[in-house]
Amino acid sequence: AFADGTKTHSQEKGKSKNRVNVVLGVNNGKKVLLDARVNKPWEETASKLDEAAALDKEAVIIGDADREMRNALVKGERRFQLDLIHVLRDTSFKLWQDGEMTLEDRKGLIRRLETLLFSLKNSVEKHRKDGDLDALKGRINSTVDGLKKSYN
Repeated sequence: AFADGTKTHSQEKGKSKNRVNVVLGVNNGKKVLLDARVNKPWEETASKLDEAAALDKEAVIIGDADREMRNALVKGERRFQLDLIHVLRDTSFKLWQDGEMTLEDRKGLIRRLETLLFSLKNSVEKHRKDGDLDALKGRINSTVDGLKKSYN
């Protein structure tokens, strides 16, 4: 399942923003809306999804680093995975926050990380279709090697 929350500007008096939470699932390869709520806590979203049995017990929730969302949706055997865009953004932010790297070095590292991760993502999609697990294992190993080289 893909989960995300965002804030939108409000036209209501006394309210500057509305908080919108959305959860998408995948059914037969197509994305489907599982839940959408405005100005409600993630815990309510999780309760409604559980009542409707909309998520498998072993579902993987993909989203950003929103702790409220993660804590509400990831229960029991469910797992969480940070989406690729937020892996890059969060890594960039943490590197900036650390203050040890120049802007140029941070940008270079993030570009290398982006190239490695999106190449892996593309290989997973390709080899999931063609069933070439040896090629996929090779790509995974090459990605791990690339990550090690980027950070040494």
